[in-house]
Amino acid sequence: MDNFAYFSNTFDILKTNTYSLTLGLQPQSITYTIEDTVRNKCIAIKHFNLQEAYDIEKYFQYIKSFIEEDTFLAKHYKRINFVYSSPKSTLIPADYFDKNTLKKYFTVNHKLYDYEELHFNKLLNLKLVNVFSIPSVITTLMVNKFPELQFYHQSSTLIDNFVRKSIDKKYVIGMFVSNKYLHITCAKQGKLELYNHIEYSNEDDVVYHVMNIYKQLNIPNRETNFYLLGNVTKNSSTYRLLAQYVSNIWFAKTPSERKMIYNFKEIPEHVVVHLLGVK
Repeated sequence: MDNFAYFSNTFDILKTNTYSLTLGLQPQSITYTIEDTVRNKCIAIKHFNLQEAYDIEKYFQYIKSFIEEDTFLAKHYKRINFVYSSPKSTLIPADYFDKNTLKKYFTVNHKLYDYEELHFNKLLNLKLVNVFSIPSVITTLMVNKFPELQFYHQSSTLIDNFVRKSIDKKYVIGMFVSNKYLHITCAKQGKLELYNHIEYSNEDDVVYHVMNIYKQLNIPNRETNFYLLGNVTKNSSTYRLLAQYVSNIWFAKTPSERKMIYNFKEIPEHVVVHLLGVK
């Protein structure tokens, strides 16, 4: 995806204290949206590709440079959210949640490195807690720049959005496509059936994992809505191959209460759904 920046003609640099800023960090890109909280409209979207880095310090420098050089990130906002994407998160039943045992639960599934720290989101409607790690240098950078920042993991927003979308439906599947891994959520009538993050190498891997979920959960293909988000387009080989096997495949839309303003038609909505869905 190319770099882009779109600002509505209603954007007012003097009114940012009434706007909400949501930053999303992917392994190789950073995206932010700005919403007018009075009208519940998205009025700005910017996407920037980061250079590939093979160590955390270099990766940190790329992020730091972007944040420090962007004029609009220097403004004061009513609310600021940070959505971090990684394959390292763990869901814990709320009844078993204890801040003192976060590391114990997290390390059952993932290795926690010395340079990482743990955070969590409560998924109240599901009685679950999502525990995830973020490199400490990134959290320090963000907190120093935005002291009132709220941290979220991308899977938290994905799960919340698609569980709500499934309330009056038999099955709903949402899949966020990143450059290196997939976030997949399956929900049924307001309940979470499955969440998983899966590494993949090519479009054949993607189709294999998707169809395996249909098979393992005995999901009826023709009665299920399958939604795509993230780094995938209708012209991509991933979409074309999936469409051969998945009956009802759609690109996800922004929540109805946060519709994009008309002049953002150049931007596929499914690219930023995970940011506009933060509650």
